[in-house]
Amino acid sequence: MIGRLLLRLLRRYQSAGGGDRWLVACNFNPSCSVYAVQALEKYGAMRGSLLALRRVSRCRNRQQLGVVDDRVP
Repeated sequence: MIGRLLLRLLRRYQSAGGGDRWLVACNFNPSCSVYAVQALEKYGAMRGSLLALRRVSRCRNRQQLGVVDDRVP
């Protein structure tokens, strides 16, 4: 139930333009919202949310140069 709600919110964010709308350049591949959707679909609401939050906390790291491939484990 909660997982479906989170997925719906993420997909709405993506359809509204995601980070591009806010002029946010993601330094990960796939982007944080795509990663969050994949994590929620694979692991469910609890673990998927924790993985997504951990990923977002690493986003926009000033010491990281370029785009880093970081797939859902």
